[in-house]
Amino acid sequence: MHGFISKGVLCFVRDVHGPKMLDRVVQAVGVDLESPELYLTTDETVPTRAMTIVSNSLNRPLDDVLEDFGTYLICHENTSALRRLMRFSGHDFEDFLAALPDLAPRVRMAVPGLLLPAIDIDEFSSGRTIRVHGGLDGFAQVIVGVIRAMADDYGALVQVDLERGHDDLWLVQVIVFDTGFGAGREFSLLEVAL
Repeated sequence: MHGFISKGVLCFVRDVHGPKMLDRVVQAVGVDLESPELYLTTDETVPTRAMTIVSNSLNRPLDDVLEDFGTYLICHENTSALRRLMRFSGHDFEDFLAALPDLAPRVRMAVPGLLLPAIDIDEFSSGRTIRVHGGLDGFAQVIVGVIRAMADDYGALVQVDLERGHDDLWLVQVIVFDTGFGAGREFSLLEVAL
């Protein structure tokens, strides 16, 4: 597994749950957040073990903690660059959803060696079924958090549900009620990320 994922998970723990939780996780998992080696390929169990520790410590379901991580990736001030990249997917939430199958190839182009599961989409009258293929534990739950956060970002009113398919397949049901429900967050291509 690419260390970029481990680094992201540890930053989430620090930024959302504080230094005490981070210390607990780092000691239990045996990684150093400040080590440049963390960006190299790491033990693929590190992110799952870290999230499980957070889940158990907070007495919350692991799926909820993983979804929170997806929300963090879009909403936290320390990850604003990722939000900007996701907004390049299109003018509105529908464009964003339509671009999700391109996520894995785009990430691979930006961060060589970072392999995300494939995503494909089926459209139906009021929404979409997003199929997230296996290969990375918890990725579907993270995508649910990303989708919900991006819906808020665009001002769309949606319902998002996750169910397990067969084998390593996850189905994310997205029903779009109103793409212009709220004002959404301001976004400009001219905005400079610091």
